Amino acid sequence: MLAYEVGYRIQPTKRLSFDIATFYNVYDGITNDVRDETFKNVYDGETYGIENTVNWAVSDRWKLARGYTYFHENLFSSGKSSFLADDPHNQFNIRSLINLPYRTELDTALFYVDGFLPMRNMGFPNISALTCASAGTSQKTLRQAW
Repeated sequence: MLAYEVGYRIQPTKRLSFDIATFYNVYDGITNDVRDETFKNVYDGETYGIENTVNWAVSDRWKLARGYTYFHENLFSSGKSSFLADDPHNQFNIRSLINLPYRTELDTALFYVDGFLPMRNMGFPNISALTCASAGTSQKTLRQAW
């Protein structure tokens, strides 16, 4: 694998930052062929995409983060196999992190992932787009010095 990546971050204020990165990867002889339970160098190809994030400290106790990734792959068989994956092109997330009293944190998140075809020519069904939300609390513990 040969990988290239370039990115940039700008922080216009103490509480706000923007990141962007692009990537390009070239693969020569990816090892994976599970149909006959042997592993061979059967795939060549490339992947590329872009990622960006925004981080905003709304206050000293509340932070918001947003991320987006576009991913594209062109994989092809270097031998007899035509087993190829089609990974999701778009992924998005937004998170909220709040520090509450008594060393407690509240984290909430919303995620979106495009639908995709996991394994071509293998009889697997398409996977629909997924949107999910999560929320949780945690409590920081004090470390005792020995």
